[in-house]
Amino acid sequence: MAKQSLPEPVNGIMVVCTGNICRSPMVEGLLRKRLDEAGLQHITVSSSGTAGWENHPPMDPAVQASAEIGVDISGLRSCPIEQGMVESADLILTMGRNHIDYITEEFRPDSSKLRLLGDFHDQNPGMEIRDPYGTSVTNYRKILADIIRSVDGLVALLKDAEEQA
Repeated sequence: MAKQSLPEPVNGIMVVCTGNICRSPMVEGLLRKRLDEAGLQHITVSSSGTAGWENHPPMDPAVQASAEIGVDISGLRSCPIEQGMVESADLILTMGRNHIDYITEEFRPDSSKLRLLGDFHDQNPGMEIRDPYGTSVTNYRKILADIIRSVDGLVALLKDAEEQA
């Protein structure tokens, strides 16, 4: 994987997908767990969606697939992305390039804080995380496998940055 640069410092991460009911809650839950395990509890994680859905629980297959790896996302609720969220996040992770385009057009953030989550995938850097909405739990598990590889790559970079600081 090409060495990714991260904004410094990273104290707040926001994860963005479309509805904030499938991919971004799975990432939020897993990322919180992995940061905790890495001793990086000071980094906060939130998620939001570009579609404007508010207060919806994650889809059942997302909850089930996450629970199978020891991550409980059942209490998360969808939240539409807003300007203040974009401004306060040090790092914004999106599932697709369309999300980067939307955030750039709507909120004009510092581009150094915008990344595809898939940029941190160890075998396929730059990949987009496909939307499993409306599919089976089996497909959610496949998507979660890419999320795990990407989150683990990101956490390793964050841990290295912390140790070198």
